[in-house]
Order: sequence, then C-alpha cells, then structure tokens
Amino acid sequence: MLLHEFLTMHRDVILARARQFLVERDVPRPREEGLAAGMPRFFEQLIGRVRGNDGSTAGGSPALETSAVQRGEDLFLAGFSVTQVVYAYGAICQAVMSVAEGQRQAVEPREFRSLNMALDDAIANAVEEFQRQTSQRASQQRSESLGTLAHELRNVLTTASLAFGIVKRGSVAPGGSTGAIIDTCFAQMRSLIDRALTEVRLNEKMPLYLEQIKLSVMIDEVIASLSADADMRTIALEPEVDQGVVFNADRQLLTSAVANLVQNAIKYTRHHSCVRVRGHEWEGKVRIEVEDACGGLPAGKAEELFRPFTRRSTSQPGVGLGLAIARQAVEAHGGVIHARSLPGKGCVFTIELPHMAGRDDSLDNDR
Repeated sequence: MLLHEFLTMHRDVILARARQFLVERDVPRPREEGLAAGMPRFFEQLIGRVRGNDGSTAGGSPALETSAVQRGEDLFLAGFSVTQVVYAYGAICQAVMSVAEGQRQAVEPREFRSLNMALDDAIANAVEEFQRQTSQRASQQRSESLGTLAHELRNVLTTASLAFGIVKRGSVAPGGSTGAIIDTCFAQMRSLIDRALTEVRLNEKMPLYLEQIKLSVMIDEVIASLSADADMRTIALEPEVDQGVVFNADRQLLTSAVANLVQNAIKYTRHHSCVRVRGHEWEGKVRIEVEDACGGLPAGKAEELFRPFTRRSTSQPGVGLGLAIARQAVEAHGGVIHARSLPGKGCVFTIELPHMAGRDDSLDNDR
C-alpha cells in the first residue's frame, strides 16, 4: 500500500492519536477547538504532498507551506506557545509512525523521506510565522525599554532552542529548513544587541571612536553576518565595492547603520531576487548604496521611512526603528542618508560620508 493511501485510510485514527500525543507532552495543553480546526486541514495538505499531485516541487509544496503559515498564525492568535506549535507537527509524525507500526504496514523509504521533508518544511514555516506574529505584537507596543529588548531576545532564543532540539534528536537533517532557522535566529539576536548598543551610544551622545576602516572589509563583514537571513529568504547579496577606499569612522556605529540598511532590504526584497551593496569614493566622499528589489514605493514615500516607528509594510516584523537609528549614526559622522524609489523595481538607500582619508592601494590584498 502506498503511503498516501495509508494516510487516507487511517486519517481519523492518526489525527486522534496525534491529539493524544500532543496532550501527553510535557507542555501546557492547547485548546481542543484550535487542534480540531487546524490539524485536519494540515493533514489533508500532507496527504497531497505525499501523493505528489498538488503541484509539489523539490522546493516544497506551496499548498502545504500556506497551510503551515496559516497554522502558525492561527495558533498565535489562539494564545498558543511556540513550543506547542512545534510539538503539534511532531505529534502528527509520531502518530503516523505509531499507526503504521500497529498495522504492520510496510512503507517505502522514499515515501517516508517525503513525509519527513514535508514535516520539516511545515515546522519551519509555522515557527517562522509564529516568530513574525510575536515580533509584530512587540512592534505595536512601540517600546524601546530594556524589558522589550529582553522579550524579543527571549522569543528568538526560544525559537532557536526548539529548532536545535529537533535537529539534535535527528528528526530532520541539519541542512534543512528547520536547521536554517537556527542561523537566522543567531543573526536576529546579533541584530537586536547591535541595535540596542547603537541606541544607547546615540541617545547618550557618546563621542565617536574614530579608526581607519577599509570599506570593502566592513561591507564583507556586514554581508557575512546577514547571509543566513538572506539564504532563508532565497535572496542573493551582491557586493560591488572599490577595494582601495579607506577612511576614518566609528566602526560600531557605521557598521550598525549599514547592517540596518541591508537587513531592511532583505526583509522587503522579493524572494529569488538580490540585494546589491555598492561602495566607492564619489566627489571626495565615501558613498555606500544598498539597492533592494521591493518593487518600489509611491511618490514621496521613500524619505518617510527614516521616521521612527515607520515601516514599509505592517506584514513584516520589527518596530520601525532601524532606518531612524541608521540616520542618527550617519549624521553623527557629519554625513547624510537618503532614499529614492525605482518604480516597479525597488529602492536605493544611500549613505554619504565626508572627510575621506584617501586611497590605500596597498590594502587591496590585506584582509
């Protein structure tokens, strides 16, 4: 018997056992009405994925991913914890294996691999949506307090810990969608900490710590720190930097400003597209450009993005402070930052810094 036939034949038994396994987990018990509404819908999509007749490709099932994202949103709105989101899918996998063993049903290894891949993608999409919902809730509070920072860090750390636990148990491969969540969480935590440090320094009007910086090295470091987030969204980061540009700046503040621009570009760029980061000398100034593929903005809206608590879209997480902080950091150097829209294509955010220290071609091969 094929796996999709087995799942269809034993649908009710598998769902009942999955609920039982979830209730028996050492986590707070979820509401029964939430399980009753969400699990059958996901299970039907799972059957379609295994059968291979729902438009599935090597990149995953669009229907399954949509169901999983909706599942994550439904669970969040119903007051579920992220732990319960993960265990809901684990319970389904456990139930399928339990029923198959009880029926002494032999299933092809290829089809079980397909089932595990489907569950891996579902867990990743649901957890990502849950994280987006928690970030959106934090953004609505519009708080810059230490308590809010701790709350955001705890959410991301919890997600990373759960994803790592799944990988460690061997349920999914480290290189799969669930494993990629761990890399993204680390990047998010680093971004939150960098943002907090930058805010403290700017708000307290601390002096700049100027040092010589090679532009290409700084941009390479920013791209390396955000590559996991870009990979998760299937976005390429493409640097185009003049290797000879060196100048004096506060490394922490300026790196934070550029990272905020690149992270913002990744967030709004269309999937399977790219973010270009350019850097060069222009009329005696250092010029850094970050070009995304967001599709552009209405006329007159680009410069509004630098206002605190302003975001391009409410569908993306964050508190809308990244670009405002970037502007403060650039202006602390006596520079300017501005944006322009490329209708139908994207946006270009530009940093211009004065006080060039000249070129140093001897550094071209120095890392």
